[in-house]
Amino acid sequence: MTVFSSTITNPIIPSTNNYIRITLDANNNNIILTYPQSFIPRKDYMAPFIEVYVDTGFTSGTIRFDDTALTSFGNGCIISNIGAEDINVEDYNANLIVSIPPSMQYVLFIGQDANGDAEWRSYQLGAGTSSADANALAGYGLTAYIGKLSTSILTEDFDISVIINNAVNGSLNNWTGSNVEIELVPSDITLEGFHFYFRNSSTTNGIVTFTPTEGSTIDGESSLIMNAGQSSIIVYDASSSPKAWKTVGLGIFGSSSGGRITSTGFLAINGSATEPSYSFIDHPTTGFFTDTGSDVSFTSGGTKQLEFNSDGINLEGTNTYRQNGDDILYLFGIFP
Repeated sequence: MTVFSSTITNPIIPSTNNYIRITLDANNNNIILTYPQSFIPRKDYMAPFIEVYVDTGFTSGTIRFDDTALTSFGNGCIISNIGAEDINVEDYNANLIVSIPPSMQYVLFIGQDANGDAEWRSYQLGAGTSSADANALAGYGLTAYIGKLSTSILTEDFDISVIINNAVNGSLNNWTGSNVEIELVPSDITLEGFHFYFRNSSTTNGIVTFTPTEGSTIDGESSLIMNAGQSSIIVYDASSSPKAWKTVGLGIFGSSSGGRITSTGFLAINGSATEPSYSFIDHPTTGFFTDTGSDVSFTSGGTKQLEFNSDGINLEGTNTYRQNGDDILYLFGIFP
């Protein structure tokens, strides 16, 4: 190691500093850091500790390391971002190693890949003395919002098929296709607390049928039907016996949607005679609906047969007649 004598206290110290500070701005936007060499006084070398200041609004500055062939494995440094913008750190061939946000510190060093060749490695030390940076701490399921960490829900649209496995944990799966059957396979799930959001946004009234496999159930049943306009959170409970899938908040969305699935029937889309607001699962055009908003009516096969309104009861269909007031007793075969 080359040494020199200090002019102040005359100690023996390294010929190169262990610390440098770099400023990146419009006049000094790309720095190539060389490796320390004897008797070559220069400021742009890779010191063990490097602080980098980036001017506010300046986003195109980079720090690039010299060729790894000029040094040895394990050589590296700690870079701390004390500026206001991200720092892009690149290797000799301009490949990005890491982008360091403000107030964050990273260790960078030369390691070996599987072939024994040199490659740059990096890992985060954490926040500087000011505060943690939410953008740097964000990841899958987390996002930065006004400088704070918040939850992030991955949303994906599907119109052909949906595969439920660990990859969709915590995500929103938006169905836009026609009828589809989706299998729920317990052996595909290894994450504790696995859940996903599902929304049927089909514009062609496509029906989504969830079918549990491997002896599992969904809400205690062998399948679950989700009509267009419905959504739910589906949770996998691996601790139950048999293993179970459970829905949370199965319901509707949109101003014109109606109802929810039950064990005896379902609420259809628009509450008309041909799509009653409550219909029977085997007869989707037969059930109860409201015709004018102030009545309750019954439809059979899409045709209104009975109406209760403020005037009384209307029996409609082939044999149509009307009974008002006290004459409603005629309906029951009682003649005053």
